[in-house]
This record gives sequence, C-alpha cells and structure tokens, in this order.
Amino acid sequence: MNYALIGCGRIAVNHIKAAINNNLHIVAVCDVKPEAMENLLAQYHLEKNMSIQRYTDYKKMLEEKKPQLVAIATESGLHAQIALDCIDQDVNVIIEKPMAMRMVDAEEIIQRSKARNVKVCACHQNRFNNAVQETRSALETGRFGKLSHGSIHVRWNRNRNYYTQAPWRGTWAQDGGCLMNQCIHGIDLLRWMMGDEIEEVYGVTKRQFHEYLECEDVGMAVVKFKNGAIGTIEGTTEGLPHIGVNTTFLHPKIKLDYYFARDYSERSACYDELKNYDFVKFLGIVEWSNEGREIYQIPESIIEENHARRFITQPQKEFIHWDTEHYPVMGLGSIIFGALHFALFTMPKQIFLVGCDCSADGHFDGSTTIDHSSVPLFVDSWNWVKTFIKRYYPKIEVISINPIGLNGVFRDVYTENYLNAHPEIARSECEILSDCYPYLKED
Repeated sequence: MNYALIGCGRIAVNHIKAAINNNLHIVAVCDVKPEAMENLLAQYHLEKNMSIQRYTDYKKMLEEKKPQLVAIATESGLHAQIALDCIDQDVNVIIEKPMAMRMVDAEEIIQRSKARNVKVCACHQNRFNNAVQETRSALETGRFGKLSHGSIHVRWNRNRNYYTQAPWRGTWAQDGGCLMNQCIHGIDLLRWMMGDEIEEVYGVTKRQFHEYLECEDVGMAVVKFKNGAIGTIEGTTEGLPHIGVNTTFLHPKIKLDYYFARDYSERSACYDELKNYDFVKFLGIVEWSNEGREIYQIPESIIEENHARRFITQPQKEFIHWDTEHYPVMGLGSIIFGALHFALFTMPKQIFLVGCDCSADGHFDGSTTIDHSSVPLFVDSWNWVKTFIKRYYPKIEVISINPIGLNGVFRDVYTENYLNAHPEIARSECEILSDCYPYLKED
C-alpha cells in the first residue's frame, strides 16, 4: 500500500515507525519546513532514500503521488481541511487526534467519507495498550457487572517551554486546550469503557497558571451516560510544578512555579531581583534564638513587596514534623527540605531532585563542586527524609537527577549531556533520564 505522511513534527516519528512496521510503501512526506522532513527521515536512516518524495504542498503531493493511505500529523487546527481534501481524492486517512476542532467539521468528514467509500481512522492508539485490551475484554464478558461510575485523571506538565516550541499550541484555533489536546485519550477510554453514548455533560474550564495561553489549562466535568452510568473528568497541564530555593530563580534556564527562601544574611542581594518574578513565593520565619532571628530573618518590607507567604521552619532538629499546624515544614539544616515537604503535601507520583545535594545553592551547568562541610549533614538529613517518605508517603517516588553528594539515597538517573561531560562516570551502570522518564526534557 502506498503511504504518505503530512506533517513531520513531534508526533510524526510514531507514524513513520508504524508505516515501517506494517511494511507500507512510503512514497512521500510533506511539511512546510524542509528540515523537519529530513530530520524525521534521518531517525530511520531514510534521509538518502530519494524514492520518498519530499513536498511542502500537500495538495500537489496528493495529485502527483496518488497515495492510497495518508496520515495527518499537523497542528490540530489543520486536520479537518486536510482530511477533507484527501477524502475528495479518494484517499484513506489516518488523522491524529483530535480529528477536528469543531463538531460540524468532524461530522462532515464522516459523511463525506461514507459517500466516497473512504476509510477514516482517528488516532486513539491507547485502546490497543495491553492493559486496556485486557480491561475491555473483561468488561465485554460481564466480569465487572453493572458499571456505576468511572473517572479519568490526566495531570500532565506542559510549561512555557512546551508552548513556545510551536506558536499554535495553546490557541483556540489550532490547539483547543488541555481537554482537547492532552486529555482526549483519557476521555476516549472513559467513553469506550463506560457506555460510549452520552446524555448530558456539565463542567468548568479555566486558565489558572498559564496566563500566556488562550485556552484552558484545567478542565473538570461530570458526564451522564445513556446507560445510567456517571463519569468524571479531570484534565490539566499544570502538573510537575518547578519548586526552587535560594538563588535558583536567577538561573536563566530555570522557570519556577514556587519559591522558598529563609536566610537573609547570606543572600540579601538576590532579594532585590525577586520582585521581578511572578512565581509564588514562600519566605520563612526561622524558629531559632533571638540572635538567629535578627541575623536570618527576611525583613517584612521584602515580604510585602513580593506579596509573599510566610512559613515556619525549625532548622537543626533531629526529627521531622508531622504536626503541620504548628510547624508546617521541616528544617534539617537546609531550606531544600522545607520545599520538599511542601511538594509532598501535594501528593505527586514523583518528585525529581535537581541540583540540591552538594551545597546550599545547588549545582547547575555541570558543576561538580561539593561543599564538603555541608554534604554529610545534608545526606544524614536526606536519610531521615527517606524514612519519613517511606512511612507517610509510600506511593511517591523520589528521583535524583545527576546526583553528586546524594548518590544511592534515592533512585539515581543521569542526563546524556551530563554523562558526556563526565566520562569518569561509568555509563553502563547508570540509568538514563530519557529512557526512564521520556516526558522530561534535559533542559
């Protein structure tokens, strides 16, 4: 079967891989950016294969190559029109989700494909995951009995870097928001499992933290199915917040959502810049001696200027506070632990530690300098924290990225760039970040 791909961006690699695995004859690829086509083909050593024609105009490609099957992997807002143009040329179509941005366009695709006897498939590949297939099989055999209610929770991270990679992301015309883009697979599975036909939907969408977007970054809905079942939907791109301490906000590559600081004397200069950043700020009260308060206490003027929240911490203690009413965060010699305690309260699946295990100001830009006077205290405290997490938060996984002073306490993973810069580290003994957590980027 002659196959062509329209759109050679981030998701296109999956389409080329599927075409190769199914022995399709790839006759053409199309993208408005020639370099995108070459980069995609190079991933499968096809860049020198001149039998695969390159096009920047998909209509010309349809006319000249007359493929039997086309996959559409462009930005979402272009899916419908390209699909209709393919159908008019009697070409079968695989459309990346969502198949259209408007119901009227989706219905037109269905009606026109029926009229021309053309097959159309929307990409909902998660239906074919092994666990989903097993669940569906059990459902069809009546193993679960009557379904009362079900829910999906899609809590993903899409930060500013993600949205600036492509200007169409986060727009109503081309993206459609987190429910349409990121949560669509979960919504599809909820419908497929719970009864498919829907009687009523009511919900709320809102833009909470991504103020630079047109669309929502969180959506909540209740679904009434015709079979009597009830479904709930939670979708957001607010996941994986970035929490920093001390001077980390000054690093050009670090974009924070939450910030913790407590010491004033050593870093007073950096607070002059703090008002220029719009992350949520927590500035601490130190439960120490009166002398300690005078030395370390952040002035009230800075608190007011930054509209910061207060928190209380007790440094140098040999226990971890569970009584959050009186001592909301732990001290243990470093503000890192207060920020970590805050992260634990949000009940995430994973917490990634970056640059917080070798000195008071962390390590970035490939530095391996260790404050040897601090590390033993830090590591001893981290072991206390590890015991605390295991006892009270057993479902939360803590991962150290490029650890220096913290090796072996939690799960250690390394970035490719870091290992390339440090050949003394045995790569064969390391877990690689991109292999373990492919949704995280090294930068």
